[in-house]
Amino acid sequence: MTKIISIKNKMLTVPAIAPAYMAKFQCIGPECQDHCCRKWHVNIDKQHYQYLRNQAPEGLRVLASESIKQNPASKNDASFAVLGFKGDDGTCAMLDERKLCKIHADVGADALPDVCYIYPRSQWRHQGVWRQSAMLSCPEAARLCLTDPQAMALTESAFTSRATVMNDKTSSRPGTADADINAFLINLFQVRDYPFWQRMALMVMCCAEADRLLAEGRAGEITALLDTFSAAILSGECRQWLDPVKPDFAEKVMVAIPLFQKGIGQDIGLQFDTVIKLFALGYGIAEPLDQKKIELSYQAIWHLKLQPFLDEHPYFLENWFLNHFFHTGFPLNYSGALLQGCAPIVVKYTMAMFLLGGMAVAQGEAFDLQQAVWAVQVIEKTFEHNTSFRNHLTLDVAATAQLLNLLAEPADQLPVP
Repeated sequence: MTKIISIKNKMLTVPAIAPAYMAKFQCIGPECQDHCCRKWHVNIDKQHYQYLRNQAPEGLRVLASESIKQNPASKNDASFAVLGFKGDDGTCAMLDERKLCKIHADVGADALPDVCYIYPRSQWRHQGVWRQSAMLSCPEAARLCLTDPQAMALTESAFTSRATVMNDKTSSRPGTADADINAFLINLFQVRDYPFWQRMALMVMCCAEADRLLAEGRAGEITALLDTFSAAILSGECRQWLDPVKPDFAEKVMVAIPLFQKGIGQDIGLQFDTVIKLFALGYGIAEPLDQKKIELSYQAIWHLKLQPFLDEHPYFLENWFLNHFFHTGFPLNYSGALLQGCAPIVVKYTMAMFLLGGMAVAQGEAFDLQQAVWAVQVIEKTFEHNTSFRNHLTLDVAATAQLLNLLAEPADQLPVP
């Protein structure tokens, strides 16, 4: 079919820094195990909505009129309309029987709505510096990021993209506090002298102290605070700060159990449901739930399965959370208390440990790095696209002690049932 298009997207080419895996990324389309054209609510920007409804070839116009509806709750042109699903499996209405996008096939990439054009890429600028990365809710982006020890090595290159999807991130706190904290976190999560959970704990401690300074009107002292933490990490002095932190397995289980209760049988997605079933099988979870049994099982699984896996793949968690901080720029664009912003990060970690442990037991020899990548992708997709589920798990997790207790892992000895 001759491609007919009368929509113009303003394009920009800019220099940027990006993780090395971005140079390898490209959409694998119908080969994707959990493609983004199913069970995803897609906002349609006003420009592309009007094109698809009024100017596209007749077949697309008819399809658009049936499946794309204006969003009455929208407050901006970016979410002017919403694309609907077809069938019981929640497949995008624009997908053909080959799992290919009809918009792209019939009229080309210029006609794709901004969300479809950009996903899973993210590109933004702060203080004149552009960053480009990807969301790990995309299976291919997750695979590239989490299976390569060098995936998060930062490189410089130019990229070209639509001006409408290139944004600035702003600071919510005075001076350079946000940018300095982001740089500190990126450096912290690369320090392998500390177990990963301790790096997470140091993040919580640092953000709690930064919150205190901000509350006292002492934002100018945050740079010195970060220098103090950096020096203590380098010298090992901070180990004494971590010594009192002990795991509260009851708290950990309280995060894990909603995975089972809200996952199985809920309309969260086939991939999520499959992972949850493996998790439940690994722990022998059944109703009524035996919290103490799960606590003891987790401690044993940590030593027998999780710790050996993380020792073999030390870059796995590291790359995941480095990508998070590079991608989000946290705490840039985040106006709440820093400790509150840490809560979903801690919950993601805790969820991942329980999921990976259950999968490792349930799958036995079949459990490998690719299976672990799958679990992370499912967590990221659930957090990004199921707000009620994310809020259910994180709203009540904000106190410093509670966050630290969620992070701390079992001691060297195996638990005695």
